[in-house]
Amino acid sequence: MSLKHLKTLISTAPIYKMSLGKHARYRTEALSVGALVFQSEQSLYDAVVAEVVADIAAAARTVKADKYPNANAPENAWGVWVRTIQTFRELPPGALILHWEGEEDRLHWGIVDDGPFIQVRTEHNEFAQDGYIFHRPLRDGWKTTSVHGVPISNIHPHARPFAINMATLNFVQNNGEYFRALILDESIDHWTSQPDWAAGARAAGWHPKPIEPLRAARRARTVTADVIEAAQQVFTEIELFTEVTRMAGTALHTAAYANGQTELRVIKAKEIDFTRAELEEEIADLLRRQENRCALTGFSFRTGEINPHLKMSLDRKNSNLGYIADNLQVVTRAANFYKSASDDADWAQKADALHRMAVALQQLRKAAKDPDNVTAPHSKSYR
Repeated sequence: MSLKHLKTLISTAPIYKMSLGKHARYRTEALSVGALVFQSEQSLYDAVVAEVVADIAAAARTVKADKYPNANAPENAWGVWVRTIQTFRELPPGALILHWEGEEDRLHWGIVDDGPFIQVRTEHNEFAQDGYIFHRPLRDGWKTTSVHGVPISNIHPHARPFAINMATLNFVQNNGEYFRALILDESIDHWTSQPDWAAGARAAGWHPKPIEPLRAARRARTVTADVIEAAQQVFTEIELFTEVTRMAGTALHTAAYANGQTELRVIKAKEIDFTRAELEEEIADLLRRQENRCALTGFSFRTGEINPHLKMSLDRKNSNLGYIADNLQVVTRAANFYKSASDDADWAQKADALHRMAVALQQLRKAAKDPDNVTAPHSKSYR
């Protein structure tokens, strides 16, 4: 998933919070498998699925008697457990899930994957009740940093109650946008400037984490530390920055030139849904995910490359679409030129033709150096 797409998804996703069991019983399992881990007493879960009210009430009373014998709760308190089971079963793909570790003051978050939940086992809980254990996969697992790599901790004391979940899983009803801002690395001044939030901060002696220098440095550099690491020292930071900004500028110029130009008919518009900063960020992330290789040929981009046809070029996968999220890849200039507006089948034929011509050219060069020890260029050896 591209960074642009991820940001868009996070900006609109419904937000839920979950507990990973009493004393974080399932935390290690959840974090290691990169999934939601949900536990429910077997009898209660089966009754909820069957939608038999009498069985639900009976199972809930058993759970309460075993697990919460001294709890002063009304008879209908089991409705919370029922709604938790229903929420888990109906959890939509793309939902944003929060899990806050209070002792470590660390926020974990993840995006619910498209796949279904899976019952992985049945086990006894500490009260000898049979319980189901389910997994619901997350896209790329749990994360503890913002989309820009800033660790998410030092949560405002006024917001912490909204991140604590006494049930297993439920919808975040209050101040969900605060947590969305933390994940997107956006300003939280809207919340921290409110009188009750400010009072809570003073009472707790809370001070905001000085992350603005990290944000500013990232904006100034564009190419982040993880991109540099992924480059495996192939490029210097300055060289990467130069290439990224060059490709972004070329794309913006191409889109601007195509839009509105007419000659007897309207030229196909090459729309672009990035700002300059967003496009540079997207290209840098593409390079990281492509491990600094051409997406079409696997050619490894190198520092100081002299041949201009082997330098980086920003390509639209589908030339009928614009410079939009998930339609971009970084390729060599030569690959971009020969691909042109090809579909996959046509590009495969072109790539095969280029390969055969390259082999033939190598044989010609060898023949020029050693005419007596080279297979003829038109032999079947390279076909």
